[in-house]
Amino acid sequence: NVIDGEWKLLTILKENNLINSTSDGRRLIEQNGLRINGETIKDFNIMINQIDNNSTIEIGKKKIIRLVKC
Repeated sequence: NVIDGEWKLLTILKENNLINSTSDGRRLIEQNGLRINGETIKDFNIMINQIDNNSTIEIGKKKIIRLVKC
Protein backbone atom coordinates (compact mmCIF):
# COMPACT_ATOMS: atom_id res chain seq x y z
CA ASN A 1 0.00 0.00 0.00
CA VAL A 2 2.74 2.47 0.92
CA ILE A 3 5.45 3.24 -1.62
CA ASP A 4 8.31 5.28 -0.10
CA GLY A 5 5.96 6.97 2.39
CA GLU A 6 3.37 7.82 -0.27
CA TRP A 7 -0.22 6.55 -0.33
CA LYS A 8 -2.43 5.79 -3.31
CA LEU A 9 -5.69 7.73 -3.36
CA LEU A 10 -7.78 4.56 -3.75
CA THR A 11 -6.14 3.06 -0.64
CA ILE A 12 -6.95 6.16 1.41
CA LEU A 13 -10.57 6.16 0.20
CA LYS A 14 -10.95 2.45 0.97
CA GLU A 15 -9.43 2.66 4.45
CA ASN A 16 -11.78 5.54 5.31
CA ASN A 17 -14.83 3.58 4.09
CA LEU A 18 -15.58 5.98 1.24
CA ILE A 19 -15.44 3.12 -1.27
CA ASN A 20 -16.10 -0.56 -0.60
CA SER A 21 -12.96 -1.88 -2.30
CA THR A 22 -10.18 -0.84 -4.61
CA SER A 23 -12.09 -2.65 -7.37
CA ASP A 24 -15.04 -0.32 -6.76
CA GLY A 25 -12.62 2.60 -6.93
CA ARG A 26 -11.24 1.37 -10.26
CA ARG A 27 -14.80 1.01 -11.58
CA LEU A 28 -15.58 4.57 -10.48
CA ILE A 29 -12.52 5.85 -12.34
CA GLU A 30 -13.40 3.84 -15.47
CA GLN A 31 -16.93 5.30 -15.38
CA ASN A 32 -15.67 8.87 -14.78
CA GLY A 33 -17.14 8.91 -11.26
CA LEU A 34 -14.12 10.22 -9.37
CA ARG A 35 -13.27 13.93 -9.60
CA ILE A 36 -10.77 16.18 -7.89
CA ASN A 37 -11.65 19.88 -7.99
CA GLY A 38 -14.15 19.13 -10.76
CA GLU A 39 -11.55 17.41 -12.96
CA THR A 40 -12.24 13.77 -13.84
CA ILE A 41 -9.51 11.36 -12.73
CA LYS A 42 -8.28 8.80 -15.26
CA ASP A 43 -5.21 7.43 -13.42
CA PHE A 44 -5.69 4.40 -11.14
CA ASN A 45 -2.35 4.99 -9.45
CA ILE A 46 -2.69 8.65 -8.46
CA MET A 47 -0.79 9.27 -5.25
CA ILE A 48 -2.13 11.38 -2.41
CA ASN A 49 0.92 13.69 -2.55
CA GLN A 50 -0.01 14.66 -6.15
CA ILE A 51 -3.20 16.30 -4.87
CA ASP A 52 -3.19 19.86 -3.53
CA ASN A 53 -4.15 20.53 0.06
CA ASN A 54 -7.81 21.61 0.53
CA SER A 55 -8.85 19.86 -2.69
CA THR A 56 -12.44 18.73 -3.13
CA ILE A 57 -12.83 15.04 -3.97
CA GLU A 58 -16.15 13.92 -5.44
CA ILE A 59 -16.92 10.21 -5.27
CA GLY A 60 -19.93 9.49 -7.43
CA LYS A 61 -22.82 11.92 -7.15
CA LYS A 62 -23.38 11.96 -3.40
CA LYS A 63 -20.04 11.78 -1.60
CA ILE A 64 -18.02 14.97 -1.51
CA ILE A 65 -15.05 15.39 0.81
CA ARG A 66 -12.33 17.97 1.29
CA LEU A 67 -8.75 16.72 1.56
CA VAL A 68 -6.76 18.34 4.35
CA LYS A 69 -3.19 17.15 4.80
CA CYS A 70 -1.53 17.32 8.20
